[in-house]
Amino acid sequence: MSEETADASKTIPLVVLWAVAGNAVMLLLVGITFIFCLGDLDSVLNSPTGQPMIQVFYNATQSVAGTSVMVAVVVIVLMSACVGQVATSSRQMWSFARDQGTHFWVCAANSRQLTWL
Repeated sequence: MSEETADASKTIPLVVLWAVAGNAVMLLLVGITFIFCLGDLDSVLNSPTGQPMIQVFYNATQSVAGTSVMVAVVVIVLMSACVGQVATSSRQMWSFARDQGTHFWVCAANSRQLTWL
C-alpha cells in the first residue's frame, strides 16, 4: 500500500513512527492501570488457574462470569491481531516474490494469473 502513497519515502516512516509512539503511550497507560489493579502479588503469582492475567481479572471482578467475559475479550483481540499479522506477512511475501526478491524455492509469483506457485 505504500506504493500508492504520495511521497512514500517521507510519509511512510512518519506514519510508522507515529504508530509506534501511539502504541508506546497506550502500553504505558495499560501497564500502569494493570499494576494498580494487581492487588496481592502472591495470590496472583500462585494462582490456581496457572494464569496470572486471569487471576488479576478474577481479583478485580470477584465473579467467574465477569472474568470469563474479560478473558474472552482479550482472546478475541489477540485472534484479530493474528489475522492482521498473517495478512501483512502474506502481502509482504507476495511483493517480494513479485519483484523477484525471494529465492525460487521459497515462493514465486505468477504475474499472468496473479497466484502463488
